This record gives sequence, structure tokens and C-alpha cells, in this order.
Amino acid sequence: MSNIPKQSYESNGLQIVFPKDFPFTQEVKHLADILEELAGNEKVQSIIVDYDERGNITLGILSPRCTLFSTGQFINKDFSNYKEVANKLLDEFFKQPEVESDKEQYTGKFMPIGKTISFNREWGHYRFSDEECDSLLHGDTISFMATTKEGKDMVFVGCLAQQQYEGYTYYGFKMTSRLPCSFSGHTFTEEEINTLLSMKILKITAKTKAGKTYYPTIKWNPKNLQAPIEFVNDN
Repeated sequence: MSNIPKQSYESNGLQIVFPKDFPFTQEVKHLADILEELAGNEKVQSIIVDYDERGNITLGILSPRCTLFSTGQFINKDFSNYKEVANKLLDEFFKQPEVESDKEQYTGKFMPIGKTISFNREWGHYRFSDEECDSLLHGDTISFMATTKEGKDMVFVGCLAQQQYEGYTYYGFKMTSRLPCSFSGHTFTEEEINTLLSMKILKITAKTKAGKTYYPTIKWNPKNLQAPIEFVNDN
């Protein structure tokens, strides 16, 4: 949602939120009649009429968990096609797979936008602690250790971000980088992991595939998801 001041109109238990200076107030009220069957739906908090960053008029369904569903279809500048867009939104919404899962949610004020949101407390098989959830809501980047589907221990790094899935805009943990817990036969200690995460170089004892011992100097490259450990030339 944009930061433009909003007003709301409610009819038949359905709330429509739209910009205060919006010139099509009567047409907005008609939207409630078209979308009336959404009223009382537990997955619907309100209907949002808004402007995107390019000034296009958008129409979306906001859920109680701050996920926003839209079809990507814009309303004409003169609002002449609002009925068509509203019916399209209605049809597509009921065709969508369930985005609201049974996963545990964490709710709080997301400081970067100043709004209360809910997000999945689990990411993969990892459950965020209260402290980690609060850090995410504060806008911080966090790191944690978890096991991948392949059974490898990995340190994941990321933050809370707005994302999209099949027409839905939602907030959730977004991985920005990762760090393997072992490299070339060497398993990192907690201290070594912290050294790498702090962008410092590290000298380790490692082994080649042939079993020979060598002593490389390495560093972590957070921008390289495929090969985040890189060798450093000692010279």
C-alpha cells in the first residue's frame, strides 16, 4: 500500500479503503455491491483502491495477515472499467490456492513501514525465536543455523521483506545469503563462523579430495549464493 492518506467506505460488512483525494467516490461505493460476496470471508480484511509507484490505479484484497492479492490489472484513469477489474479480481481470488497456511504466525509492528503485519514464524524447518522475530520486525538482518533438504548444515542470512506469490503480496523472511558450516573437509567452529560472517579472512586446515592436507586462507562472499566461500591469495 502507498503512504497516500486514506479514507474508507463500508457497506454490507465490506470495507473499501481508498485515497482521500480520490475523485471517484461514488464508483468506489459501487465496488462494495460487486464484491459483496467477499464480506465476512475470514481471508478478507478490506478492499484496497490505491496508486502504484507509476500512478496506476490498482485494486486488491488485503487479508488479516497483510497479504495483498491483485490480478495485476489496472483501472483506467477515468475509472470506466472498474466493474470489469472488480469482477476479474473476484473470479481470480476464488481460483487461487490457499495462501493462508496453518503455519504459526508472528505479529508485530514492522518498523521500516510503521505498520502491523503478520508473517510465518517458520522458514523451512526452522522456527524463529521471539528475539529473532523482534529483530526481523525491527528491520535487522539475522543469521541462524539450519539443515537443508540435502542434510547439510548451513548458516542462513536474511531479513523480513515484501514478496510476491501467485498474485499475493506478503511479508516473510527472505534469504539474502548463506554460509556452509564446513568446507573442504573442515568443519567450522562457532567462532570461525562469526569470523567469516564479520567479513574477515580465516586460515583453516583442510583436505583435498585425495586426502592431502593443505592450509588455505578463505573468506565469505555473501553475494555468491552458489559458492560463498572463496580462496584468498596470501601473497
